[in-house]
Amino acid sequence: MHIHTLEGYIQNIYLVEYPDKLMLLDGCCRADVDTVFDYITEQLKRPITDLKLIVVTHMHPDHAGGAHALRKLSGGKIATSNAPGQWYRGIDGFLMHLTDIALAWWVAGRLNKKRHNLWYSRHLDADYYLATDAILPGFDDWQALHSPGHTDRDISLYHIPSERIYIADLLVKVKGQLVPPFPVFYPKLYL
Repeated sequence: MHIHTLEGYIQNIYLVEYPDKLMLLDGCCRADVDTVFDYITEQLKRPITDLKLIVVTHMHPDHAGGAHALRKLSGGKIATSNAPGQWYRGIDGFLMHLTDIALAWWVAGRLNKKRHNLWYSRHLDADYYLATDAILPGFDDWQALHSPGHTDRDISLYHIPSERIYIADLLVKVKGQLVPPFPVFYPKLYL
């Protein structure tokens, strides 16, 4: 296994490479779809169909925004938490979806990035809904760990052999300091 780190629109993208398959540790931004496609086909010289699994750790634009488009391009499957319902449900969810896209644009502006279309479906149509401690489909050396707090459906991805864990936005680096994400919707669960 080899983990490639790609510079995304407003976040790092982690692509896990095996001799016979690839996995994306998050669905990245809609603006990152071409970046992932080009990296797989041009840098790795592999067919896009080698992307077998796209994990969505939570529904924010930089973690879920490109998932549906990448599945359509690759034929890969989407896996996510088995939290009930949709994160962006109802009128409050619709408004929060718009707010999260605006926040992503704000972050991009702080990073001096051009504004890109970040619109993505507020409803995730996943192929797999992962219970806590579930093994990732097709990647039996990875395990999903539920780690709510930032949202009700955050998952972290544990690589069993190396004892490494991808925690997505459970901690973020701001001005060189590791801090809790904004917002933490469920502070008691986060603790």
